[in-house]
Amino acid sequence: MRNSVSSRLRIFTWLRSAMRIPTGVTQTELETVPALFAASPHRGRAINETRFWKIIDTAWQSSDETRSYQKQIIRSLESEEAKEAVESQYGEFPDEVVDSIRSQLDVLSAEDLLTFDRILERKHYYIDWEEIHEYTDGSDDGFLYCRGFIVAMGQAFYDTVNADPSKALCDFECEVICYISSHLYEYKFGGLPESDICRETGSNDEGW
Repeated sequence: MRNSVSSRLRIFTWLRSAMRIPTGVTQTELETVPALFAASPHRGRAINETRFWKIIDTAWQSSDETRSYQKQIIRSLESEEAKEAVESQYGEFPDEVVDSIRSQLDVLSAEDLLTFDRILERKHYYIDWEEIHEYTDGSDDGFLYCRGFIVAMGQAFYDTVNADPSKALCDFECEVICYISSHLYEYKFGGLPESDICRETGSNDEGW
């Protein structure tokens, strides 16, 4: 029993130091910390493409409003009439979704956050092609933001547009998603390591 108590005290002392928990927090309050870590959906699993899309999908479950918004956008894939109806009722991209993605990224390690950004970069890169631009319209920056919207809507929407560019929506943008992970990485960990590709418009030579 004495060894068990001693071990718990060492764990709590480490947690207090590692998480910069104020000294005024009691041991009883600290005992909730391991449970919080255990409940984290990202604990103990490296970032891969499945988790990349899971983070985005989780963000769309933030509220009834965000779920409704995503459902409406997905409905635009069903027919040209549905697409036209959605395009005529354009609304701003929900801040709740952006906030949720940022919050989920904020708990990642430097390695996982960088991996997320590399996947995000490649998702932008893969749909950097002229045929999709014909449907989204926009300047170079505008097309980047339109590709950000396509990624931010989730895997089903992304894969559909990638397979059939005519499903892309005109002038629907999400600027903040394009660099959400790179900006967070730079803020928390410093300069971003150099990448072998670029998400900017016109970077994918095969698409133009």
